[in-house]
Amino acid sequence: VTVYVWAQDNAGNIGGSGNDAITMDTAAPTVSITYPTENLTLRSTLNITFTASDGATSIVGTPSVSIDGGAYAEASSWSAPNGTLSINTAGYAEGLHTIIVKAVDSSGMTGYSAARKCYFDNTAPNISLTAAPDPAGSGSVVTLTLTSSEQIDGATASVTQNGTATVIVPLSLKAGYDMVWSGTYSIVSGYNGVAQVVATATDRAISAGNAGTCSSSFVVDTIMPDGTVTINNGDAYTTSLNVRLGLQYSTDAVAIRLKNSTESWDNYLWETPVTIKSWRLSSGSNGSRTVYMQLKDSSGNIATATVFDDIYYDGSIPMATITIGSGNPTYITQGTATIYLEYDTASEVGTVALSNDGTNWTVIATNSTPASYANWLLGGSDGTKLVYVKITDKASNIGQFSDSIILDTQGPGCRILVNEDDLSTNNGTVTLTISAYDPFSGMGSMSLSNNGTNWSIWQAYQSGTLSWSMINGSSGTTANGYRYVFVRFMDNAGNIAGTSTDKIVYDNIMPNGTMTINHGANLTVSRDVRLNIEYNDNSSQFGTSTSYGVQRARFGTNGTTWGQWESVVGIRQWRLDDVQGSQTVWSELIDACGNTKIASSSISYDSAAPAGTITI
Repeated sequence: VTVYVWAQDNAGNIGGSGNDAITMDTAAPTVSITYPTENLTLRSTLNITFTASDGATSIVGTPSVSIDGGAYAEASSWSAPNGTLSINTAGYAEGLHTIIVKAVDSSGMTGYSAARKCYFDNTAPNISLTAAPDPAGSGSVVTLTLTSSEQIDGATASVTQNGTATVIVPLSLKAGYDMVWSGTYSIVSGYNGVAQVVATATDRAISAGNAGTCSSSFVVDTIMPDGTVTINNGDAYTTSLNVRLGLQYSTDAVAIRLKNSTESWDNYLWETPVTIKSWRLSSGSNGSRTVYMQLKDSSGNIATATVFDDIYYDGSIPMATITIGSGNPTYITQGTATIYLEYDTASEVGTVALSNDGTNWTVIATNSTPASYANWLLGGSDGTKLVYVKITDKASNIGQFSDSIILDTQGPGCRILVNEDDLSTNNGTVTLTISAYDPFSGMGSMSLSNNGTNWSIWQAYQSGTLSWSMINGSSGTTANGYRYVFVRFMDNAGNIAGTSTDKIVYDNIMPNGTMTINHGANLTVSRDVRLNIEYNDNSSQFGTSTSYGVQRARFGTNGTTWGQWESVVGIRQWRLDDVQGSQTVWSELIDACGNTKIASSSISYDSAAPAGTITI
C-alpha cells in the first residue's frame, strides 16, 4: 500500500507532495498437517510433517507443534514451507491424541493448523486362542479362533500335532466381526495326544504394528470308542418285541444311537448314553432280530465297527399233538400207556413235560423231541383219563395240549336168566334175558355156550331177550336133565368178563300115569265115585323138590273140555253125570316141565232098580 501526503500552510499554499509504501497483512499464516492423516494408529517414532505459508508476508521463526494442547515445541526441521517434528509416541499415553501446528508471519499474525486426531499405540494386542472341537477326533477339522483386544492387521497360528511337523495356519477376519479371526486345521490321523498352538497377531499401529502372541492347545484323539449292546441279558430268545438293552461303552463315549435295520444312520438321532434302555424290536413274523448301536466320543470319533446283538423273536406258542396209545384208541385196559408226541417246529422245543392233572409236571426231555414216552402211569381208578403235554420252547412260550382215553381194567358186570329164571322147560329153545353193564368203555360183544368151553363166535352185545337153542347152539345136546347156558361179555376196551351162567331142567318126556274108577270097577250105582290116580315122572330124578315131577292134574268128561288145574292126589272124588249107562272120565297130568299125559277110564252107571215080576 502507498501513502501520499500533501502540505498546506495557513495561507492556503499547498506545498509539494510526498509518499511512502507499506504492506498490509490482515490474514494469519496457512498451516496444514500433511502427516499423520486423520485417525491413524501410530507407534514408536512419529515424524509429524506440515506446511506453513503466508500470502502477504513470510513466516518468521520456526513453526511449533502442540500435542493435546500442551506446550508448543519447535519443529526439528524447517525449510519453508515444510517442516517436521519428530516425537517418540512411547512418551505419551496410549490412545487418542490431538496434534496442532502453529506458525507466525512477519506481521505477527499467528496461524494454526486444523487439529489432527491420531492414536498412539505402543502396546502389543492382547489376544487369546480357542480350538474346537477339543478333543478332536479322526478326520476332524479344528477351527482355530483368535480374539483380539483391538483391531489387528493380520494373524497366523502354528500347530504342532504330537509327532508331526508344525503347520502354519493363516487366520482371516471372521465375517461379522472386527476383532475375531479364524482358520482351520485338519487332523492328521494316527497321532494322538496334545497339539500345541502358537498364534501371532499384529495390530494396526504404524509402522509394522505391535505383535502379540498367545498359545493354546487341544487334544487329538483318533481312537474310536467301543462298546457292546446286549438284548435281555444275552437271552437267545424273546417272546415279546419289547426288550431291554444292556449298553456298555468306553468312558470317552458321549453319544449313542440305536436302530433295528441296516439302513443309513443318517435317519437316527444321537442321544445321551445310558446303561439300560427299553427298546422295541422291529415288527413282523417270528425270526431273528438285530439291534445295532453306534457310538461317538467326545473327540467326535464315530465308531466304524458295527456293534450289535441278535435275539430270536418267537411270539407264538409251540404247537404239538399228543396221542395216548398207538393208533389213538378210545379205550385202554391197563394203567400204563405209551404217549406219542408230534411237534410243529421241533427245533424250537426247549422242554417237554407230561402231567395227569395239568398242575404237577414231569419233565421227560430237555432240548430234545421224543416221539414217544413209554409206560406213562395214568393213575387212579377206571374212567376217563387225561394226559397233558406242556411244550416250553426256547423263547419260554408255553403250549399245553391234552388227549383223553378211557381206562377200563375190569370186565363188565353181567347177568343171564334162562326163561326168566324158570326151574325147568320142555322146550330145547329157551329165551335168555341178558343184562350187562360197563361204566367206562361200554358194552361191546358177547358169546354164548352150552358147556362153558366151546363158545359161539363173538357177536354184538344185545341187551334184553335172546332166543337160544340148548340143542343146536354151541355144544348143544338133546339129553334131558340139568342144562346150563353160559355167556361171556367183552367191553369196548376189550376186557372179557368172567363167565355168567344160569341153569334150567330140560325134560321133554311126558309123565307116566293111569287112572281107574272105583279101583277098576265096571259098574256103579252111585254117581259119586272115586278116581284112583297113579303117576310118576322122570323129572323126579332131578331132585326131591316138589318143584319137579307131576305138578297138576285136570279132569273132564270128553277129553276136550277140562276143568281147572289142581293139585294132583292119588284119590279124587268125582261125580258122574246123571245119565244111566257107561260114562268115561278123562284126566290130564302135567309135570314141572309142562309135559302132559292124558288117561281115561270108563264105568257104567246104573241107579235104577231092576224091573221084574215074581210069580208064585
